Amino acid sequence: MKKVIYSFFILSFLACTIDSENTITDKESEKQEFNFLDSLAGALQSEEDALFDEQTNDGEFFSLETMVSPKITGNVWPQANSIGETHYAFDFHSFPDSSFEMGVFELEPNAKFTDVMSTSISAVGLLMSPKAKKIFEAFNLGKHKFYPCIVDDLKGESRTYFYLQLIADLDADEYINFEKSEFVSFTGLSPTESDSVIQFASNQEYLNYKADKYDRWKDGIDDKMEMVDVKQLFINNLDTSLSIFMFSKMTQEIYASKELATALKVNGITGIEIKSTNRLILD
Repeated sequence: MKKVIYSFFILSFLACTIDSENTITDKESEKQEFNFLDSLAGALQSEEDALFDEQTNDGEFFSLETMVSPKITGNVWPQANSIGETHYAFDFHSFPDSSFEMGVFELEPNAKFTDVMSTSISAVGLLMSPKAKKIFEAFNLGKHKFYPCIVDDLKGESRTYFYLQLIADLDADEYINFEKSEFVSFTGLSPTESDSVIQFASNQEYLNYKADKYDRWKDGIDDKMEMVDVKQLFINNLDTSLSIFMFSKMTQEIYASKELATALKVNGITGIEIKSTNRLILD
């Protein structure tokens, strides 16, 4: 109940502030204001029902990733490439130095402007419009920074964007119950139901296993490289106020809370895929 109430107030605030032209300013009628809030609550409930009706676990977490859709993003990935050395300034676990400036991105031919855009930057983060930034910054993002930048297209149009760099990278050994968690090993493009399910005692054992399989393939011992992917992670001690996080040494997925996922959906943020996941279970 607490999360539902919190989500309602966050989304009510966002609906009134994201587009200043749509801000409620008429105070002459309390009835009109009540009807607006009542309608918003109904719309929010409908969106939540539609977004989460396929959830197979308790619906706590969702994965976020940039979209590839010819109709929405254009038939290209990434949509925007940095001009210069920007993409080398970032890593997974630290911020650039204080003098760093994001600079300019160039929209790729055949790419389209969206609220969230794919980039060639190898760190964990998202390039986003001011509209998307207002939504994200209303939530607990952990350790992060927003970097203003410009995205130019080939027609001479320039738009202001922000790169959100996320350092909300959780220590696997601290938060994952390895006794319950399961992984899958495979040699194809992606796991199948017939692939072997395996377990590890620690994050280091997991990393050592992956490194060994890579070395065996590189040295010609194995014809195909065995890959390892997460099947299901049981999570301990998670700060439930955190709205976004990842385990970058295990998977490149960005996980989001139900409240953040709902806000992105309700406000029509384009260029991002919000997928239900049964990979994470609160233990």
